Amino acid sequence: MDLIRKLTELNHRTTIREELEKRYPLNPSKEDIEEELKLDLRNKFMLRYDKVNNRQFVVSKSYPIEEYRKHVLVVDIKQNTQHPNSLHK
Repeated sequence: MDLIRKLTELNHRTTIREELEKRYPLNPSKEDIEEELKLDLRNKFMLRYDKVNNRQFVVSKSYPIEEYRKHVLVVDIKQNTQHPNSLHK
């Protein structure tokens, strides 16, 4: 689980850096004031969007295993009745 967490964090930070380059590209040939403003905006953007709760997994619907087994058994019985000569167990 630690590996997944680290990979998710790395992916999230990479995505944020790509977005920073799109929104606030740095150009060293421009004025220092403009570059300082962009750096400040970049830092604020990172602080705003680089949060742990942005990297959490979305809860999905889960089924009890017994319900799944019943469904598989019903499907299996239907297949055996449709093809009685099959060796399907």
